[in-house]
Amino acid sequence: MQDPTILDYVKQRLRFWQKRTLRLRDFPPIGSEEGISQPVGDLAGSIPLGSSSVESVKVLKPLPWRMLLGLSLAFMAQALLEPPALHKTASLVFYMAAIGMTIWSAICEGWFEFPREPLSSDMLQPVNNIVRWQPVLAALLLAAVAYFSFSTYHFDFLNICLWIGAILLYILGFIDLDPIYKKISGLKRVIKEGFWQVRLSPWLLVGLAAAGIIIYLRAAHLVSVPPEMTSDHAEKLQDVQDVLNGQWHVFFTRNTGREAFQFYWTALVIKIFGTGISFLSLKIGTVLAGLIALPYIYLLGKEFAGKRAGFIAAFFTGIAYWPNVISRVALRFAFYPLFAAPALYHLMRGLKRGNRNDFIWAGVFIGLGLHGYSPYRVVPILALLITLIYILHHRSKTDTEMAITGLTVTGLLATIVSIPLIRYAVDNPDSFFYRLSTRVGDLERPIPGNPWLIFFDNFKNSMLMFGVSDGSAWLHSIPFRPALDVISAAILYLGFALLIYRYIRQRNWADIVWLISVPVLMLPSILSLAFPEENPALNRSAGALIPVFLIIGLVVDGVVRVIKRFVNGRKADVLAGALILLMVIISTRQNYHLVFEEYQAVYRAAAGNTTEMGQVIHGFIDSNGSADSAWVVGYPYWVDTRLVSIEAGVPIRDYAIWPGQFEDTRSAEFPLLFILNMQDDADLAELRSMYPQAIENVYQSQTAGRDFRIFLVPDNE
Repeated sequence: MQDPTILDYVKQRLRFWQKRTLRLRDFPPIGSEEGISQPVGDLAGSIPLGSSSVESVKVLKPLPWRMLLGLSLAFMAQALLEPPALHKTASLVFYMAAIGMTIWSAICEGWFEFPREPLSSDMLQPVNNIVRWQPVLAALLLAAVAYFSFSTYHFDFLNICLWIGAILLYILGFIDLDPIYKKISGLKRVIKEGFWQVRLSPWLLVGLAAAGIIIYLRAAHLVSVPPEMTSDHAEKLQDVQDVLNGQWHVFFTRNTGREAFQFYWTALVIKIFGTGISFLSLKIGTVLAGLIALPYIYLLGKEFAGKRAGFIAAFFTGIAYWPNVISRVALRFAFYPLFAAPALYHLMRGLKRGNRNDFIWAGVFIGLGLHGYSPYRVVPILALLITLIYILHHRSKTDTEMAITGLTVTGLLATIVSIPLIRYAVDNPDSFFYRLSTRVGDLERPIPGNPWLIFFDNFKNSMLMFGVSDGSAWLHSIPFRPALDVISAAILYLGFALLIYRYIRQRNWADIVWLISVPVLMLPSILSLAFPEENPALNRSAGALIPVFLIIGLVVDGVVRVIKRFVNGRKADVLAGALILLMVIISTRQNYHLVFEEYQAVYRAAAGNTTEMGQVIHGFIDSNGSADSAWVVGYPYWVDTRLVSIEAGVPIRDYAIWPGQFEDTRSAEFPLLFILNMQDDADLAELRSMYPQAIENVYQSQTAGRDFRIFLVPDNE
């Protein structure tokens, strides 16, 4: 057979959809009887000019201009979508040009291609080698008993012991103890030898700086951003109070029903930090949840693309406005990525390595996540899809058996971990599935049109969420602006194109997983068929931020790889570092502005001013007033008076009073305090007739349009 030529290589590069069989390094050296001495890309940078020696002349290699131009076009395209001016047509043209240039770069410059690293034999730990059937059977029996013990839908000492016992026995039946022994031995050796010295490497300094930036953006001004609670927060704090009072529900039925994890988590925060029944307690819990998810995003990126890709993915997640806002708003949203990130990491790592311990951890996190936030219910579906994708790409009998066994181990353990919730759901399906039924079905209102058309329209709007509009909800977003900053959104859309290209070329199962994970994890928002105006939603799509920022990390890491391929030595480090630093500065600055200025302004303008009312009542109590002698006069569509009592430091009281109850205040301890809406002239007139000696004042709110009246009755004479 005739040896391949450069022409054969070029033809193969143009047919990017076919599997590559030729590499430049496969061609023989120049000067030999067989052909060329170095890759064509290197020859372009070292053409001899008037010299017979190729090595005697050094010419700089060309920069990867296609890649840099593709990035620039994408950034311009996304900048055209920034509010208030939305130039959608122009943006589409720029994005098409950017994607075209990006694919050209992938073909010619190798962007987003890197060799797969084969697993070494010590990394492979077959999942089905060891099963200790006695503890497994005992665990299943104990799990059945635990299921029946949760008939009260409350946690108590007996059913907790049965439940935890079943989990531990099941883990004992499958766990591989050798890696644990090795880690313990390694830790003992470190302690014994005293290797506690920290070497200040550049990577360590970069990591510390990144951690400092992330923690600042997530925790700065936590008390005041966002400034006010809503009725949802009042319901949650009442549930937390129930936990502190010993009412350990499996599922909390207030406000159409909610899973329990946040209430126990917040109770723990209160015990540790002493912050009491407050907005701050809820915020601390959810901000911690958001931060805990970041190491797993790093590990996921590291496992499939290297440390640098994982670090970039985690950093861009840490500074982004989307995950920051859904953590700060202090509702259950942050628990979606908190449990989805480790579940995806351990499941995919288990499939990649055949590691039984990873399948065990995946089962734990999938089960725990079901106790966190109802949109998480799509994660078990995604786990099944990921396993099917792996099997379709690894058709050997060994790989298939490993994947099925691993999924079985994961699924059974997830079921055991979620037993309390399963028992409640079986006995109370209407309550458990109420929220889902009102959005997917017509339980609350008829579906406004053809369900399939609404579904596909929702799908389109969700996929455009990152760069066009994140929806209309002021509570957890800046309405009608992109969910990502200019840099991240542009990189993400290029990443979608690059992943499709690379999958066509390499058929890597992980690439297709990242692509399908985004819409699957957004299904809780996409499936809002009865209320399509609620889609897209940053809260119900929160799990999708994991693959979204992982794709961003993969693309930026690919940029660094291409630069290092085209530029020699330290110049490559300087150029790549400068480009990434520029992107980081722009992204960080915009995300800071979005969270602390735009989101804060939108939230303050839409929310009530219960904090200021609570402060007035708190001051009244601290002076010479009584907690039982203050009221907020009810007015339609005004404030949740339960929040006023919480802000006043009296969380067990509701300060609402209605006109028919005014006479009851005559028997209260004086002085008396009434807070009224500025437009409530009728109730003000009635109070004036009852208490002509009262002192009236208008409280000037920090937020325009949020003033209220103060009606103070000094005595009963």
